[in-house]
Amino acid sequence: MVKYVNSWYLTKLNTDNYEVLMLIYQVLMDFVKNLSNRINKTLKSEVELFNIVDELSSVINNHLLDLASEDSQYDLKIFADYYKEANTRNSFKQTPQADLETILDEYLCSNHVLFELKDDPLMYFRVLVKNLLEIIYSNDSAVNPLSSTIITNLVVVIVGDLVLALVLEKLSSPEFILKDIISNVVDIITATLDEKKVAKEESDEVTLSYYERFQLVITMCYSKVSKFVLTAKSEGLPLSNTVSENESNEINVDVFENSIFKLMDTITNFSFRKPLVSNFISFIMGSLRLNSWIYYKLSSLSSSFVMKKLISAPFLGEEGLSNIISSLRLSLFYRDNNQPSTESLDEELDTLTLDQLTDSIFNLINEKIPGAFANSYIQGKSPILSLTNENETDLKHRIRRMLIIFNYQISNTNNNNEFNETCELNKLLMIKLIDCIVRNLYPELV
Repeated sequence: MVKYVNSWYLTKLNTDNYEVLMLIYQVLMDFVKNLSNRINKTLKSEVELFNIVDELSSVINNHLLDLASEDSQYDLKIFADYYKEANTRNSFKQTPQADLETILDEYLCSNHVLFELKDDPLMYFRVLVKNLLEIIYSNDSAVNPLSSTIITNLVVVIVGDLVLALVLEKLSSPEFILKDIISNVVDIITATLDEKKVAKEESDEVTLSYYERFQLVITMCYSKVSKFVLTAKSEGLPLSNTVSENESNEINVDVFENSIFKLMDTITNFSFRKPLVSNFISFIMGSLRLNSWIYYKLSSLSSSFVMKKLISAPFLGEEGLSNIISSLRLSLFYRDNNQPSTESLDEELDTLTLDQLTDSIFNLINEKIPGAFANSYIQGKSPILSLTNENETDLKHRIRRMLIIFNYQISNTNNNNEFNETCELNKLLMIKLIDCIVRNLYPELV
């Protein structure tokens, strides 16, 4: 950004007056400082962080529900839904003759205004940055640098075109989502399970049967509930189905209704694979809601425990966030396309494909979580989550249909197996996530 500001101002304006240049730097520093303060404030607030996690999970969950296809004819659910509506309803809006590209464009435009600005898509970021700058300087009693049109326009272009646009491009790339996020998460889970397996083998603990484990869990739950009730009585706390005014003020979130559970259900398809267990859990939650005090007390304690663990997570600490920002900065602004580095050459030799990632996830489920899905019969265990007559091929197809959402491109000729450079659906997801974060950090925009 320093090079951009210097080159733009010193060459195009053709002047040696550095006063405006200093004001531009001051606006950029004020913008970054304000953003940093709001992020730190959010990370220290359990309620605000909880709400952001809930909204982000809801965005991702709705994205998967809209696009994850169960139809082998189409890679995306929106195509199957469109043609079904076109063939069953008499509508001018939907026609059976529409091609896939037209359907996809309509879907993108109907879900975010960014895709309607095809002539100038950067306009969305420029308007956003300008509104953010107005909020930052709205309560500033000092001289407002935004009174200068030159300063305002240059800062808007720098942050909007040079920063946010590149951030969206980087975060929405299939390689970033599939390789840097999903593949790394699979590797981390695999390594963690391997470590636990080694530790278990080295210990002299007696292996318990499933029935003995079930008895142990029931006993522990009964002990915890009994201790909870006795503690409540000793402290004179009400066990009625009413919540006092002071308690209701302390309880701001409901952890059991968080969208992250819906996202986990969408990814694992648990409620479809195990409807009886899912309904039993719903029955238990409904029973707990009959006593408002117990339900909200459990929700409050659970949410507080989860949020404290999340806040103390390494990636949300000062060092973790600094490393993330530093890595993103280097990948965005210090790329040398003319001279390939050793890392890029190594990546070319070890290119990850969609099929390989699918096999990696399948192996994680099948080998590291024995007894969960298909192929467990070979190990002499009954599969817990497999559907009737579901085999390895079926499960791999289900995994791939979920992954292809993040690598879909209509014009692709290799069945979207190799990672594409861009994906419009990823841009839709990321711009919604960015909007969600900005909306929570700057509620004044709403």
